Amino acid sequence: MHRIHFSYRRFGIQAVTGRPVASSEDEEDVAHPRPNTHPAARTDRTHHLVRGRSHAQSLPPPRLSYAGLPTPTPYRGPPREKMSYFRITLRRSAIGLPRRTRGVLAALGLRRRTQTVFHPVDAQFAGMIMKVKELVDVEETDRALTTRELRDARRPDPGFWVESAVPR
Repeated sequence: MHRIHFSYRRFGIQAVTGRPVASSEDEEDVAHPRPNTHPAARTDRTHHLVRGRSHAQSLPPPRLSYAGLPTPTPYRGPPREKMSYFRITLRRSAIGLPRRTRGVLAALGLRRRTQTVFHPVDAQFAGMIMKVKELVDVEETDRALTTRELRDARRPDPGFWVESAVPR
């Protein structure tokens, strides 16, 4: 067995090959693959071992159960009066535009001309709208409409009415 292959005395790290040999009880050996070798191409199973902190020591402590105590709720900020939404309608086609611009439209959920989507008023969506502001119409509404409500709003009233009398 090879004892010490190389040493980084300045950093307090030693690398050895072969079986792990712990120098003290508080230090653990951590196995790392050899540098510059692909795991599938390696035929021998010799690893370099670095003494120091193991990966298990750097993990957070296990979660404790607090039986009988109320579950804490995360802070959500001040309560909002009313949620508002962006009503975004695609007015111009994205044919021939750069891939990033088309990607922003896809992220907003806009695929066809005159398609309307609703997103909450948020800085993330405001930034996306600013990227495609020449292509869309934006309104702020107090609630998001469903697709059925949008379709009913476009549908004309049934029947007909006389706009002007026809001379006889």
